[in-house]
Amino acid sequence: MATTQAVTSVEDIPRIPHAEAMELARAQNDSFLAELKALDSEDWEKVTDCAPWTVRDIAAHVLAWGEASLSPKEMAHQMSKGFRVRKDWPNVVDAQNAVQVEERKDLTPAELVSRLESTLPRFVKLRDRLSPVLKPIPTYNGLLGWISVGVVAETILTRDTFVHRIDIAEATGKPMHLGPFEKRIVADCVKEWAKGSKADAIVELSGPAGGSYRLGSGVRATIKSSPTDLTRILSGRPRGGSVEVEGDATAAERWISVGCRF
Repeated sequence: MATTQAVTSVEDIPRIPHAEAMELARAQNDSFLAELKALDSEDWEKVTDCAPWTVRDIAAHVLAWGEASLSPKEMAHQMSKGFRVRKDWPNVVDAQNAVQVEERKDLTPAELVSRLESTLPRFVKLRDRLSPVLKPIPTYNGLLGWISVGVVAETILTRDTFVHRIDIAEATGKPMHLGPFEKRIVADCVKEWAKGSKADAIVELSGPAGGSYRLGSGVRATIKSSPTDLTRILSGRPRGGSVEVEGDATAAERWISVGCRF
């Protein structure tokens, strides 16, 4: 997995400004829809690494967050029902996610795609309009802890769509388009991961969304992977794919276990 690209210090990776964040969000939504449309009928029932969800469940989940965000009534319904069943789940966010999937289980693939086509563009417009205003406002998330509404709107929701694209590609074996937009998302994840883990390594990621990054001094280890495999691991998915470590493997495993927010 060697790369000929120049090594970039994570300190030199620029933050993603609002306008670019919305461009990335639209690009991930477009790719998500395109990849759903390319699935065969049997692909929709395949179980993903985001277990126990199938591909269909992931599509329902992405749709449901959009619909809830666009409708205060729907958001209140999902949250109240999630609170009622929260004892069955690790946290209330997982409970709400389960409600989302269960209530959309009878939608056909065509119906899911149709509603996603209607919902996702409007959802991004809402995020575009509100995130600058709400950016400093903190909210508590059962998965992420305390986090600003702006970070959720500009960063986390886009990462969520990206990693669910990876889930679907892994489950179905269908190709996943990777390019400059995905490279930017992965680099931003690596920057956040470096800060949280205090890693001291060179990270070499192969392919069109890859790059070579220096975390800390970069002297203790070299970690080689693909952008999608590393993203899966940092998001807390089961370990899979290929990750090679040269140097201090024990330290590398400790750094990788820290992950970043998805």
